[in-house]
Amino acid sequence: MCHQAINDATTELVCKAERAFLRNIGGGCSLPIAVRSSLEDGKLALTGLLASMDGSQRSEASMAEAVTTIEEAERLGLALCNKVSACA
Repeated sequence: MCHQAINDATTELVCKAERAFLRNIGGGCSLPIAVRSSLEDGKLALTGLLASMDGSQRSEASMAEAVTTIEEAERLGLALCNKVSACA
């Protein structure tokens, strides 16, 4: 009940998508990765980046789709991970 009182649904969807991207790409403190997101009018836009340790190579991709549930947000994060990884 407390969770519902203080939770912001928009922020939760964005965070779940970003975390799914980072988790599936193997994100940690030693891998140069980034993810940027925005949610406007029900459409979640994500941009992810994966770089080599020396920064000489990088793979970047963007995706956007309508999301209304946590599951949809996490699927978008995973899809972005797959797209970035395929480009690496």
